[in-house]
Amino acid sequence: MVSPEIFIKDKNKQPPVITLVIMGFLVFSPFSTILVMKYFGLPISLPEVLFLPFLFIFRKRYYFASVVSIRSIIIISSWILLILISILEARYTVTIILSSSRTYLTLLIAYLFFSKANNVTLDDVMYISLGVTLGWLYSSIYEINSYLTGDVTTIALTGNMLAIPLLISIAAFKKHNKILFFSIILLIAVSITSGMRREIVVFVVSLFLTFGFMSVGNTKQFLSKLFIISIPVIFFFSFYSQIGKYVESNVPVLYYRVFQKTEMLFSSKTGNTGDSDRLNNMSNKVNNFSEYLIPRGFVTRRTLEDDGGGYIDFPLSELLYMFGFLLTFILLLIFGIQTFHCYKRSSITDNDGIIFVILSMIMFMLLFLEGTFLSSSYVAPFTGYCLGRLKFHSKLTFVL
Repeated sequence: MVSPEIFIKDKNKQPPVITLVIMGFLVFSPFSTILVMKYFGLPISLPEVLFLPFLFIFRKRYYFASVVSIRSIIIISSWILLILISILEARYTVTIILSSSRTYLTLLIAYLFFSKANNVTLDDVMYISLGVTLGWLYSSIYEINSYLTGDVTTIALTGNMLAIPLLISIAAFKKHNKILFFSIILLIAVSITSGMRREIVVFVVSLFLTFGFMSVGNTKQFLSKLFIISIPVIFFFSFYSQIGKYVESNVPVLYYRVFQKTEMLFSSKTGNTGDSDRLNNMSNKVNNFSEYLIPRGFVTRRTLEDDGGGYIDFPLSELLYMFGFLLTFILLLIFGIQTFHCYKRSSITDNDGIIFVILSMIMFMLLFLEGTFLSSSYVAPFTGYCLGRLKFHSKLTFVL
């Protein structure tokens, strides 16, 4: 078997950038759901089907250390055990349980592969994330058009939140200035068209974390990158009023969701922004603490028929329900230790690790904000990737 040290130095040509961008666009963005369900006519979102051609294309380009081990058996057995617990709990149907568990399976598979040595570079992930963001923008515009023609009744479109900090941090730390500049413009456009204030929060926090860590290590690099991102940001706020008026006149509901509700939030007038409903949901979940004493298995993803929306708005409650309070606490404690060790090592021997420190902070924030990084089938592989690389860069041997 080829050792990790050899295949990481593999001298094959880098895969065409356009192929990586297309894969991100088709497989890991909201467009995958549109393509599979609306055009292919499948009843559920199956981005795995769209991934198969790329798996064939890249079969000789990417190499991974073997994941066949006792560790893998324990992790997959735990997943099967959670399915059995869910069935015994009998709160949801077997179909719902299997549907929810599929997302976690893709997350775990990605985690197993990316927690080991491999030759997938950060540049590769950056270009995939760029494709994801392009796919999110296209899908948002598609949904706006569908709303205006009366085909759909809602306009907000959740996307791949983890692609945002990956795109920003890799472009910044790896000195891809042109990609960084274009990404800021792209993410501003997504912020306007997606109708999701949570995306704006992740975008802003990703910028602060990236440039905050960068300012500690390299002031000159920090100032140069700050200049790059300031140009599109200043341009946007220079035309903020005109952009707002255009959106209000053409898509009033989008103006309300993005501009008006954001302004209400910053002015502390949150009564009608939906934040009070989210806080009430979080309070109800916490008050029902008896549900979280023991593991109960997977939750529903149906936001209308069941209480799936509550778990998406407050994903920490999903982990508490699924694993129970004690196991969830242990998992979050290990997560925190990994983050600390990853940061500690990043300042000594492993500068790439700081990117996954940023991602760990974003994921922790999302536990209280937005749960599609656990529930969406096209986002779960990104979650597994980030957790896997966090484990790899932390070098903690006691973590599975």
